[in-house]
Amino acid sequence: MVEQVVQLYPNVKFQLVIVDDGSDDNSQKIVNEKLFFSVDQIFLPLSLGISGAINAGVSYVKFERMIWLPASNMYGVTAICNLIDYSNNSDLVIGFRSNLTTARPFVKLISSLMVRGIMHLLTFHFISDFKGCNLYQTKDVREWLNPSGSHGGDLVLLTHILLKTTKIVQVPTPINELHNHRQSKKLSDNWPSRKAVWSAITGIITSVILYRSKSKN
Repeated sequence: MVEQVVQLYPNVKFQLVIVDDGSDDNSQKIVNEKLFFSVDQIFLPLSLGISGAINAGVSYVKFERMIWLPASNMYGVTAICNLIDYSNNSDLVIGFRSNLTTARPFVKLISSLMVRGIMHLLTFHFISDFKGCNLYQTKDVREWLNPSGSHGGDLVLLTHILLKTTKIVQVPTPINELHNHRQSKKLSDNWPSRKAVWSAITGIITSVILYRSKSKN
């Protein structure tokens, strides 16, 4: 997938940073065998979670814009191309999973609407999918990422950026079909825990408090 994206944009410079968040598999060997260009690899001895991994990875980023991809290989070439194509006139490109084929359990749907509603009230931006793949300005990630790795992780990052920018576009980022099948089963089988919902809500509220206190200073 990475090789295809690079080939589709011959005039664009790319950098690939891979963060191994304390895994015990042979990720390093796979990376060295599969990729045809140089990669910045970061291997953390212990798992630091999403925020810790982003913190480690962003310190190696050399360019003005960055995309954070999950290790689950959820997204294909079309999703990444959509993010890149809409990046010229926006500070933040938010991707929503346009082909997620499942009816979510009622409790999960309500919790998702609740989180999005609170985010909308506090940031004045309505986000279709806060768990999608996004294209950020690197400086925004470095400035607003929560270094503690608490209160919602990457949701805190997204909330911080929404509070400080108005040039936002949301684009479809379809997930690959194999992952779509797995994700559909996962969404149907799993019910959200109260801890997860509360973590997301407190993450958003904490982001607003931190942003406003910092703005006053």
